[in-house]
Amino acid sequence: QALTRMPGFDATIDQDALAYFLLLQYVPAPFSIYRSVRKLLPGSTLVVDTDGGTIRVREPQRYFSFTPTEPRGSGGPSYAERAEELRLRVREAVRKRLMSDVPLGAFLSGGVDSALVAAMVTQELGRPLSTFSIGFGGTTETEHLYAREVAQHLGTDHHEEILSPDALQLVHEIADRLDEPNGDSSCLPTYLLSRFTRGQVTVALSGDGGDELFGGYGRYRDTLAEQGSRVQRLVRAVRTRRGATPADGYLSPRWLIFQPEQVGALTGGLPAAVAHSLADWRVLLNDPGQPLMHRMRALDAETYLPGAVLPKVDRMSMQVSLEVRCPLLDRDVAQLAQGMPLSACWRPPAETKRILKDLAIRYLPAEWMHRRKMGFGLPSSAWSKEATLDLARDLLLAPSSRLGSLLDAAALRGLVEHQARPGCFSVYQVWPLLILELWLRRAMSG
Repeated sequence: QALTRMPGFDATIDQDALAYFLLLQYVPAPFSIYRSVRKLLPGSTLVVDTDGGTIRVREPQRYFSFTPTEPRGSGGPSYAERAEELRLRVREAVRKRLMSDVPLGAFLSGGVDSALVAAMVTQELGRPLSTFSIGFGGTTETEHLYAREVAQHLGTDHHEEILSPDALQLVHEIADRLDEPNGDSSCLPTYLLSRFTRGQVTVALSGDGGDELFGGYGRYRDTLAEQGSRVQRLVRAVRTRRGATPADGYLSPRWLIFQPEQVGALTGGLPAAVAHSLADWRVLLNDPGQPLMHRMRALDAETYLPGAVLPKVDRMSMQVSLEVRCPLLDRDVAQLAQGMPLSACWRPPAETKRILKDLAIRYLPAEWMHRRKMGFGLPSSAWSKEATLDLARDLLLAPSSRLGSLLDAAALRGLVEHQARPGCFSVYQVWPLLILELWLRRAMSG
C-alpha cells in the first residue's frame, strides 16, 4: 500500500498477475499485482548505485537457490551420520533465533515441524518455552489436542484458545489486511493464532519450511504412489484424458487452484508468461535426471513457499506486531536438506519427511510423529456452502464486480454457478476469488 501513495504511481492491475493468481492463489516473483512493480526472486539481492548523482540499478544476483540433488556414488555419509548432522544444524538454527530482548514463544500445532522446534528449545537447549495453539470447537478437524499432548510431554508453558470462527465474517478483514492478494485460506487461522500469541509474546518460532525442504506434503506422497504403478498411470491417463507424466499428476488440483484451461477461459487466453512458467514447471517435474521427490521439493521451494506460505505468515503476524522466525529455513539447514538422498525424505509406501520425523522421535513418541497430517486450515464447520456461494454471487456477479470488468464475465458466471452443482463446491477455489474481488475493490476505489 505504501507504493500506491507515491506521486505518479501506476496502479494498473497486471493481467498476467491475475492469471497467475487464478492458477496458484498468489502472484509469484518476479511479477506483482501491479504492472509497474516487480519483485525480487527468492534468495536474491539487488544493488542500486548512486555515485555522482547518477542512479544505476545492477542486475539482481542470486545468492542462494534450493536445488535438491541425489548424492552420487556410495561413499557418502550414512543415514545415522546425516541425522546427527541435521540435529546439530537444527539445534544451532533454533539457538540463533532465541536471541531476543523481548518475550519469545513458539507456535505449536502438534505436527512434526513445530514439535521438533519446540523440542530443540526445551530438550536440547534446556530453555523454558511458552507455546501457543488455537483449536476449533464442535469438530474433529482440529490439532489443538495434539498440540496439548506435545506441550505436556515437553513441559512447555502452553496456551490455547478454542474458537468457532465464521469465515465469511472475517473475509473482508483478511482482504483488507493484504498489500497484495493471497488466496491461501489458512491466512485466516494464521491471523487468529498470531493475534492470540501476541497477547503474551512479541516473537514466535514456527515450523515453516519443513515440508518443502524435507518432502512432507501429502501431495508428494500421492504423486509418488501414482507414478509408482503403471496401472495407476494408465487409469489416470484414461480418466483425465491426459498423459500420465509426473507433471500431469502434480500440476492438477493437488497444486493448481484452477486448471490452465479454466484460467484461459477467464482471461481470454492464457497469457504467454503464464504458459511459459507452466512449460518450465512441466520440464522440471518430468526431468528424469533427479528423483521425483527432489523435483517436487525444488518447485515448491521456488514458488509455493516464498509465494504463498511465507507472505501469509509475515502479513498476518505483522498485522498484530508479532515477529515470526523460521529455524528450519536457516540456510545451513537448507544446504544440508538439498543434499539429502531420496531415502532420507521418502520411505515407501507412504512415509514422507522420514529423516525429520526420525529426528523428532528422539524427543517425542514415534506414533505422534506418524499421525495423519491435518494441515493448518479452518474446519469445514467454519464454512457454509450456501452462504459462501451467496456472497460469491453478490460480489463476483454484480455490475460493480471488479473481477467482472477484468475477466470474461460469462466465464466468471459459469465458474460461480458450477460451484453450486452437487459435489462441485470447493472453498479452496471460491475463497481466493472472494479475496481477490474484495482486494480489487479497495485497490481500485481511488
